[in-house]
Amino acid sequence: VIHEFAAGSEQFRVYDGSTLRPCVKDRVKIYTSDWLSKDWGSNDNFISRGWAKDSFIIGVSNHDSHKIEVSKEQADALSKILKIPKEKLMDYKEFLKAKFAEPAGAYNNMIFYSDALGLERESMIKPEFEAEYHKALQEKRAFNPMDALEKTFKARGLDKEEPDLYKKIVKYRKILEKKDGFPHFKIMAAIGTCLLAGLYAYAYKKKSQAKA
Repeated sequence: VIHEFAAGSEQFRVYDGSTLRPCVKDRVKIYTSDWLSKDWGSNDNFISRGWAKDSFIIGVSNHDSHKIEVSKEQADALSKILKIPKEKLMDYKEFLKAKFAEPAGAYNNMIFYSDALGLERESMIKPEFEAEYHKALQEKRAFNPMDALEKTFKARGLDKEEPDLYKKIVKYRKILEKKDGFPHFKIMAAIGTCLLAGLYAYAYKKKSQAKA
């Protein structure tokens, strides 16, 4: 059962001071990075608050979100999380890729279909969506799972720990963006999804080994 709280703070607050109200405390919360800042709206921020990694789900946006626009405040936050120069993130396409990449580091994440496919908010999915998605990837306005992996690996130093895997990720990211890469597109997209899942398993294993 999903409970959606879509009200202003004057109508309903999920917090009582700095503590979650009992009605939401023990539930998995779903958040977006619509209001991303140095103090809110990112996996890193939620973890730094002491939240359990499996107590929330985070994604870039949902059906109620506005069109993603470049924000200096958000670019600054993403720059610190992903270790990408802020100036680079002021470019819309680079900002969009960073927005897509940030939730990829979370234990639970989601992505709204129009963001994933590079469509206008709540557009209809056409029968030829695969070809259109590939075109959107070339234009850097759709979610490229390999690009998200590449940024996550670099930000966490995994490109140095697992250089061979990192090289493959970069290779597949480039294939997905190639104009003549459509015949291999389905395979690469599937590999990207699998590797994204593998990243979480890898990170969990490393943390478990560190604790041991």
